Amino acid sequence: MSFDRFERAIDSFLEREERRKDREAFKIRQYVFDERTVRNMLSLFNKGIISDFNWIISMGKEAAVLSGRGKQGEIAIKVYKYVSSFRRHLDYMVGDRRFPSSPRKIIEMWAKKEYRNLVRMKKADVRVPEPYGVSGNVLVMQLIGSDGIPAPHLREVELEDPESVLKMILDDVKKAYHKARLVHADLSEYNILYWRSLPWMIDLSHAVVVDHPMAGELLRRDIQNIVRFFQRRYGIAPGDYVAGDLDKDTEGEDRSSSGEIGLD
Repeated sequence: MSFDRFERAIDSFLEREERRKDREAFKIRQYVFDERTVRNMLSLFNKGIISDFNWIISMGKEAAVLSGRGKQGEIAIKVYKYVSSFRRHLDYMVGDRRFPSSPRKIIEMWAKKEYRNLVRMKKADVRVPEPYGVSGNVLVMQLIGSDGIPAPHLREVELEDPESVLKMILDDVKKAYHKARLVHADLSEYNILYWRSLPWMIDLSHAVVVDHPMAGELLRRDIQNIVRFFQRRYGIAPGDYVAGDLDKDTEGEDRSSSGEIGLD
């Protein structure tokens, strides 16, 4: 498909977005579908990773997510905006030699970072979306949901068995740390989806390697965020599990060095 034809497809897509006002449609065209982004999407389209896109399912300051279809089935297309400010993310880049100094290149490397983090998490058997491809500032992954609609966030559902769900989340935190050697670094009820009776971690762009100087602090914060949510919503206080088991890998082997993983 040519660039001009793909741009016409985007214009047609925006015309279908009748729920959005003209001003919003202009912002989407300007900040999401700029020329560089369109070329990156076209690259993924020509590889067959994207075959169609339906509508925007979320719109944030730094990225927009569209639902669509590809050769793997239903997909989520995450577009990092080139106009975003990534200044507040610098703490997550300290000590990571993968990042250049150019703002444009940083945004593209941020997308690649999330792709690689998803790959590592998936190999470690952590429940995250399957990554399908990345080009520039555009990341394509499995849609956690169906019919173009994403699954609800953890905060939006009432769990029948919250204890087991909490344990599944903490088990995934353990697998991410010990097997993928990653810390999510921004984990909360806002970036866990609940689909098919299982919790799924999303938004892996902030994840850091365990050798990161802030990894211990970020891991502790992740655990605190999740435990406090379950305490507040369901009255669960799994102190023994958090303080003891998170210092061991998923096979029960003790891998703690200083006991810093548990809650204070």
